[in-house]
Amino acid sequence: MKGLGTAALPRAYASARNGSRAWVVVDALAALPVDAGTDLASSLAHLGKRLSTLGRHDEALTCELNAVAICEDLAAADPGPHRLNLARFLTILGVRYSETRPRRLCLPGHRKAIAIYRDLIDTNQARFRTDLARALSNLDVQLSKLGRHAEAHKARSEAAAIRHDSALTP
Repeated sequence: MKGLGTAALPRAYASARNGSRAWVVVDALAALPVDAGTDLASSLAHLGKRLSTLGRHDEALTCELNAVAICEDLAAADPGPHRLNLARFLTILGVRYSETRPRRLCLPGHRKAIAIYRDLIDTNQARFRTDLARALSNLDVQLSKLGRHAEAHKARSEAAAIRHDSALTP
């Protein structure tokens, strides 16, 4: 059985490996079967969260970038089951970017996640409305911190309306 290999980590893998013990885990995960891509992405996202908690923000960002890259590949090959994970990991990536990079760099990930949630809702999957509201709230926070208050207000208002509608829907 063919493994995912480090090719499943297309962005920044080689440059980020610096002898850190965290990458031993990544190497082990890369040996998983190809159909384990979602598990690998989830493990990388979890590792990113832990590294961020330890103040190792650049390594955390690398993990998140790789998790998103894996999900993008999976969603391109089979959108149905993988688009939700892509949207979730894009949201996490946006948060990671806001920790270490100029805040404006987190906006495309948030906006792409929002677009995916909208598409999921349009295909009669209303259960993703709360995910959309959460993504809009994250966008609101980042836009507010950038001083883009009109755009932030629009995102905040839409998130509030979704939450209000969800509370009224049995």
